[in-house]
Amino acid sequence: MRKGLQYLDRAVECRKIAHQVRDAQHRQQLDDMAREWEALASEYAAELEQAAKRAQKPTGGAFGYWHGGEFHRARPFLYLVKG
Repeated sequence: MRKGLQYLDRAVECRKIAHQVRDAQHRQQLDDMAREWEALASEYAAELEQAAKRAQKPTGGAFGYWHGGEFHRARPFLYLVKG
């Protein structure tokens, strides 16, 4: 989460500087930069949320297993009986 907070801090800093700049083009560029930092923070928060959801999924047993960061359903065992 620290990374996401750093992104938001940078967005705030861009907006502070934008309020001090007289040139409209520079203000717009700083505002655009702030929006990009906010978008990065939002993406990072979404990644953390997805990781938390993945961590809450069942880890397997008879129903499946985790491999390569994905949950795979266990295949049913077929027992063939010679008769």
